[in-house]
Amino acid sequence: MHHEDHAKHTLRVFGGRADEVHTFLDQFFPKYKISHRRLLHHRLGIRLIVEKLGQEAWGPAELHILDDEGKVAEDWLDVEVQYLDPGDEAEQEKDLILLYGRETYGKVRASRK
Repeated sequence: MHHEDHAKHTLRVFGGRADEVHTFLDQFFPKYKISHRRLLHHRLGIRLIVEKLGQEAWGPAELHILDDEGKVAEDWLDVEVQYLDPGDEAEQEKDLILLYGRETYGKVRASRK
């Protein structure tokens, strides 16, 4: 979905557009196109956005992800990545560390070994 579609859906469901939520979730689209969803379109991403924008961001963030993915994955390792350019993966890993910190990044990675 495009930003305006997300905003209109959020307005219908929650009574506000929540533009800042949609902008935050899709901030990596220009860099990674469709595979941008790997970075923030999951429960860990929702927790991050709530830390940044407040509890009222939870519902619109979850709705945004459901609209895009049809489900809300636990973290980036559970997100089905379409069209991931192999050259982008290393750069995305760096962005994940910047977003979540080395400790959280390491815990998520370790949980799958």
